[in-house]
Amino acid sequence: MSRILALAVVVGTSLHALAQSPPVARAIEDLRTCTKIDSALCRTLPGRLAAHGATSVMPIHDALPTLPPQARTLAAIALTQIDHLQSTKLLVELARKDDLLLLTVVIPALGERQGKEVDRALVGLLRSPHPHLRGLAAEALGKAKSKRDLTLAVPALLRAFRDPIEAVKVAAIESVGLIGDRRVVPELLAHLNDSRPRVRRTVLFALRFVSDLSAVPKLLDLLTDDDLTFVREVASTLEKLTGQRFGLDVELWRGWWRRQIDL
Repeated sequence: MSRILALAVVVGTSLHALAQSPPVARAIEDLRTCTKIDSALCRTLPGRLAAHGATSVMPIHDALPTLPPQARTLAAIALTQIDHLQSTKLLVELARKDDLLLLTVVIPALGERQGKEVDRALVGLLRSPHPHLRGLAAEALGKAKSKRDLTLAVPALLRAFRDPIEAVKVAAIESVGLIGDRRVVPELLAHLNDSRPRVRRTVLFALRFVSDLSAVPKLLDLLTDDDLTFVREVASTLEKLTGQRFGLDVELWRGWWRRQIDL
């Protein structure tokens, strides 16, 4: 037991020493001088910090409160390049900040991470007063779908269907499709009646991923829509769902569907 304890102390001490290593400390000090993200020196800093992996996380954490705004964003970029539990925790912490530029970096990065705290942070950001951030959060929830808590993510995305900003609604619909939960099909079908072409096209995209034949009757009705471009996309969606190739021939589609019902 004493050996294990001694080893833990040595490892902990070594990690702390690495975290305070001169290259990391120098990069942190250089961060403090960055007032323009696109300057030659500043552009190199995220990579310099990320190169040291997890040993950079605590120094970044300690420095963040005293960094100027542009430097905080660069520090966040470094964290997005460090694939480690500690960097994920710090990104979740940063997701609570009221800093538009910082959150524009943090939210997409959280889309690639997993864990309940990540999901809660993204769901919380769906209530942001900034439409751009709500859209990023909705998009991020559709990533890493196998790692999401769907009991949390899916209801939040369905609520985002009612967002007054089209881009947010579109991002939410797309993410629901990528998640592929068949229970959302009735909600998706309801939004095929939206007057905005982009919303309707995104619903079709989502239905292709959810892949549920309960969508077929509604899609058949839409084959007579006045918008020929949209009708072609409806036919393409039907082909993806059913494996049939009837093009724009409404009667062939309806006849085939009647035969399926009678089976």
